[in-house]
Amino acid sequence: MIGADRPLGELLSDVNEMTRETSDISRGSYLITQFSVVATYLRLLVLPVNQNVDYDFPIRTDLFAPSSIFSLLLLCALLGAALYLVGFRRKAAGSYPLGDPASRLVGVGILWFFVALSVESSVIPIYDVIFEHRVYLPSAGAFLALAVGAALALRRFPARYFALLAAAATAAFGVATWNRNLVWADEVALWSDCVAKSPMNGRAYSNLGKALMAQGRYDEAIARLETAGRLSLNNVVSLNNLGSVYSRKGMVEKAIAVYRRAVEADPSYPMAHSNLGAELKKVGRADEAIAEFRKAIRLLPTYVDAYVNLGGALDLKGQSEAAARQFEKALQLNPRSPEAHSNLGVLDDRQGRLDEAIAHFQAALRDRPDYPEARANLGVSYHKQKRYDEAIEVYLQALALDPDSALFHSNLGITYLAQGRYDEAADRFRAAMKLAPDDPNYRNYLAAALKRQRARR
Repeated sequence: MIGADRPLGELLSDVNEMTRETSDISRGSYLITQFSVVATYLRLLVLPVNQNVDYDFPIRTDLFAPSSIFSLLLLCALLGAALYLVGFRRKAAGSYPLGDPASRLVGVGILWFFVALSVESSVIPIYDVIFEHRVYLPSAGAFLALAVGAALALRRFPARYFALLAAAATAAFGVATWNRNLVWADEVALWSDCVAKSPMNGRAYSNLGKALMAQGRYDEAIARLETAGRLSLNNVVSLNNLGSVYSRKGMVEKAIAVYRRAVEADPSYPMAHSNLGAELKKVGRADEAIAEFRKAIRLLPTYVDAYVNLGGALDLKGQSEAAARQFEKALQLNPRSPEAHSNLGVLDDRQGRLDEAIAHFQAALRDRPDYPEARANLGVSYHKQKRYDEAIEVYLQALALDPDSALFHSNLGITYLAQGRYDEAADRFRAAMKLAPDDPNYRNYLAAALKRQRARR
């Protein structure tokens, strides 16, 4: 039942990455801890309650602590029973353990459990001392032992008792599975459950903050990520996530400060360098941004986003050819990168290669249909080819994705203006002015639309 309550899919692969952390635990401490861990696995197989995606499991260092010695004795008893059942040789009729040769299957199941689990629960320290998915394969042996053992124990009772027991177990585990599915319904629910069960787990708070950020709940995300920072001082992932929240809130200077803390905490973390560069680029500090992007690429030469970001910074400095080379490198690594296609499209559009630009924008939208900037850029290229109806269509699609973009409203207004639809153009320029009142261009566009409107009358 452990973890069998949801198809693994993409979320579990994300969870694997989110819950991995290097441990400096010694071999001896790891082994002693594993006695309690394996006992916990056994308890979860029989009574799957208080499951947790990321345990804050205490490291055991004292073999003679009550919890350690009890767990060790339990495991030794089970292993001894398994060896006895498997190695038993019949000496007389009816002398099998439990009175049946099938009893050997109980021993086989127990041995399977221990052997399959020994890869990760032994003397070799690995990432995280406990993780529920490690028991998936070993559980096959445990369930075999439980099923055969229950059948042998109940064989003297009427069959209806076995049926009732099986029905009750199925119903109970079904309810448990349903409840656990609710926890795995989305990442906020999953990590909220985790922090409730592991209130001192900084990594869990970090992942909850990231999940809240993805839902646009930025203030809640900041609170959780700051808690993560207190619990896991200078944890680079928590700092990187916190910087991302500030970035999404438009608090660029705060984002820069947090990303700087992240790269100081772990200079080998490429995402923090790339994100720091992206924020520096926003405030026009292109040289510093380029340096950060290059650091990210040196650390991770296959980092597609870093190549795209580097290309954007080079373009900001007017180095269009160098920028194009970076976008092309990104496409070599990932031919379906929407950002690389869109940026190459912008360069092609600027140089008058409109057909090539349109092809890049369309490629970007094939792999990311909800990419408003690519739609708006496609509209610009259509407009330049005087394909006004197509331009209007993609501008409206872009605005459906991002209705608060003054630029999108303005671009749509310009196309309406080219079609002589002055009333609609004026409405779009007014909308742009409300969203960006300090930009004089929108005021000028509105004046031009109103002037042509009056001239027509």
